[in-house]
Amino acid sequence: MALALLGKKLAIACCSLFLSRFQGFQIAGFLVLIFAGGMAQVLLRPYYFPVYDQIELVFALLLSTILVAGMISYSSGASADPSAHDPKVFVTIVVASSIIALVLTAASFVVRDVREIARDRRAQRNGSGVESEHAKRLRALNASNLQDVDDPDAFLSSLRTNKMPTNDDRNRLAFGSVEMTTLAAGLPHEGK
Repeated sequence: MALALLGKKLAIACCSLFLSRFQGFQIAGFLVLIFAGGMAQVLLRPYYFPVYDQIELVFALLLSTILVAGMISYSSGASADPSAHDPKVFVTIVVASSIIALVLTAASFVVRDVREIARDRRAQRNGSGVESEHAKRLRALNASNLQDVDDPDAFLSSLRTNKMPTNDDRNRLAFGSVEMTTLAAGLPHEGK
């Protein structure tokens, strides 16, 4: 997914550079890139927490609104009819309201995320036994990944205790050409 994000950034830079003389095509190119990125976001759901996917989509929608307002502003400047209404007031209102919506959306998602974190920490401190949504999602992800490990119990216990696995443990935890060690716990290991 990181490669796709780099490709998107490269496409935006190329659109900015090569279409700078043709603002209409430049804005249309940006809209296509934002739309394609939004579709990829919906299909791939690259973030671990779904709320981050929602944030990305809302920001893309608001950015598209600002770009459409820019396209309207640009096209109204080329009008040869002097009796045509000047949409600059409309465009200014749309851009200002979109920027305000961006700020409010960002603030609401930050507050929502902080509340979820605080709720999970309270539940963990109280020992209520109710598993949080984050923990459920992490458990499901780990369950699907642990199918590749020969001895999942030894692997999980080595992560819990932050104990460096012995060579015997490493031999049991190895699968394919990848060696499972306590790298996930941030401990050093001896490479080959």
